Amino acid sequence: MIKLLKELLRFTPFPCIYEEIIYKGIVDTSVSPCRSCKSHICRTIENANTIEVCHKGLISYSQLVTESELLIFYGIRQDMFYTKRRAEITSLINNITMFLTNAEEIEKENFKEFRATYHDVIPAVSVVTRNAELLIGKSTGVNYTEKIENSSRELRDLFASVRLLNKRLSMIPYLLNPEKIILTKSQPTPIYKIVDKYVKLFEGYALQDRKRILLKGPSHNSPYLKPIFELIPFVLIENAIKYSFSEQDINVQVVDSNNNVIFRIESLGYTVPEDHHKTIFEKNVRYEHNSEELTSGSGLGLHFANMIAEIHKFNINYSYISKGTKDSKPIGLNLFEFTIPAQ
Repeated sequence: MIKLLKELLRFTPFPCIYEEIIYKGIVDTSVSPCRSCKSHICRTIENANTIEVCHKGLISYSQLVTESELLIFYGIRQDMFYTKRRAEITSLINNITMFLTNAEEIEKENFKEFRATYHDVIPAVSVVTRNAELLIGKSTGVNYTEKIENSSRELRDLFASVRLLNKRLSMIPYLLNPEKIILTKSQPTPIYKIVDKYVKLFEGYALQDRKRILLKGPSHNSPYLKPIFELIPFVLIENAIKYSFSEQDINVQVVDSNNNVIFRIESLGYTVPEDHHKTIFEKNVRYEHNSEELTSGSGLGLHFANMIAEIHKFNINYSYISKGTKDSKPIGLNLFEFTIPAQ
């Protein structure tokens, strides 16, 4: 239901705030006082049907869209509020509420269709994977690793792409049923070996944008972790490639510190403002680097990685080292890191 609401708000006529996420709106998108505002008083409204006038003379208006979810419309000029705009906002809220009334049944039906489609896709991907493996098996080499290295770049990229697709598809059952993660057994997990595997798999993907992935270590510890842990370095490496600038090195480090294992990945790109460092781990939210606010999007990777980390009792932390600006937007060395505690 909340996901549907966020999709609707992407096309709301008026600027609004929902769960601390800003939606520009498609009518009042040029309220310049709001763009330069630093007080953000409109975000502090706690009660429904409340009208607040900010220090710049603009009005914010709050409205419940579910029993407990507050939606705040902001940046509305006073001379138009009490008449036309308030009526339009009320009408918009009524339409959203009416749609959400049936949203739960809609999502249930969509879930059934998605699950059926997912189970149809898996066999097809397995066939492609198997054929890629057979082609690599025909290359020269005394073992499979050598055969991969001696294969053509095109075949290595195909093989890597299929394996990465398989790994991403493996996330889906756990997203549909997160309790599955808790039920799986922990096992000794060679962190450095796993990260090295993904660095090699992503190598071709990175080179397409003239990027290199460099891995530093070593780490010899193998803490007991659930198999799904592998998706954390998978997501962090994929995101670093996706959101870093071209012709840059992406540095990955896996080291032992006493009996702890420390993972760290850094890449140069646009930075995320400090007040959104936690929000980027929320479901269906990602930071748009070509705008100034959070917007709804796929946003499942970091959310899922963070969920797995929490199950294992550690945190993924984001920070950055400022490197100035590019196109008037702040850039820096983006750092994601976590520490797996001694067991």
